[in-house]
Amino acid sequence: MDGATLLVCASLFAIDGDSIMCDGVNMRDMGDGKPHVSGYDAPELGRAQCREERKKAIRAKKRMGELISSPGVRVWDSGERDRFNRPLVWVQMADGSTVGSILVHEKLARIWTNDYVANWCPPQKKSFRTWDGRFHNAEPSDLESGPPWTKLLSGGRE
Repeated sequence: MDGATLLVCASLFAIDGDSIMCDGVNMRDMGDGKPHVSGYDAPELGRAQCREERKKAIRAKKRMGELISSPGVRVWDSGERDRFNRPLVWVQMADGSTVGSILVHEKLARIWTNDYVANWCPPQKKSFRTWDGRFHNAEPSDLESGPPWTKLLSGGRE
């Protein structure tokens, strides 16, 4: 945090798992990262893509709130801003660890780098009967016992 400016926040609130509000200004925490190079990402609260992401986002915001309300928390301004024009900051605990590193350790956040793609949702399972977009030619042997639905209509008897 060389060259960073220590901020004095009369009010400090968690916006979500990786953003805070210091005296009415939204700020983006970088954890142990460096501006525009690395940091951490927490699930999105307002733009969750699935139920699982929303649940994780609620837990991450709650934990961020607990951490920043601890005695001795310091907010350091890097002097840089993110693409939303928020100050990029480091939120440091009294013991010197960062809030971001704690959230990553507790699996409430993930390490962010420039090639990171956020995806907090589990992979979608394919339906048993998903059409793959192709028509398949039936072989004569496929039709020897008649159309497939005849087995269903006869209760499996031929």
